[in-house]
This record gives sequence, C-alpha cells and structure tokens, in this order.
Amino acid sequence: MTASPLHILSQKISTGQPIAENELLEALSRDGTIVVPREGGGEHLLPSGEILSVLAASAGLPIEEVLSRSFGMTPKEIAVASEFIRLVQFAGDSQPSDSGPGEQPFQAADH
Repeated sequence: MTASPLHILSQKISTGQPIAENELLEALSRDGTIVVPREGGGEHLLPSGEILSVLAASAGLPIEEVLSRSFGMTPKEIAVASEFIRLVQFAGDSQPSDSGPGEQPFQAADH
C-alpha cells in the first residue's frame, strides 16, 4: 500500500524532516498553501493556517517548532508567518455581519 502525499507530509513533520515546496504542492495544491515572506527576500510556501495547526497537533509539536524544523524558518520569519496566519484566519471576524433582511448593498438608483 502506498502512502498518500498528505500522509508522507505528516510523517516528515513528525520526524522533523525538511519539506520541499514540490512535496507541499503535491499534498495540498495551491489552494491549501499560503505564501509568507522570507527574511532577506523571497518567499516561503507553507500549509494554510488550519492545515498547519492540524499537522503540528498530529505530530505533538508546537507550530513554531514545525516551521523551524520542517520549513527552515528563522525565529523572525516564524513571528511574521504566525501573525500573517492569524490575520488570514480571523479576517472574516472583523467584517460586518449580514446587513439584515430587505437591505441590499447595491440597489438601482431611482431616476
């Protein structure tokens, strides 16, 4: 039986092995990943925040340790990535709720 790309990714994270971008994309595709800045220029491709949380929890590791060991990130990069993930995950929380029945954001102008 062959292990799925996601299972291989999980195993690598559990053992602290580095994760290559192509492995990440094979397991999660672009939709399951985020891009965060790399110190000194460039970018890191990471699992999205929720997926990263699940992978870290299944390995019994804090997210910061997973980012350091498996994605080769520095403490400064981890801080930036953590803030970015937090902002993306909770972006919807700050938007106004439904404006109520009968109200529409765009209505035809009466002439």
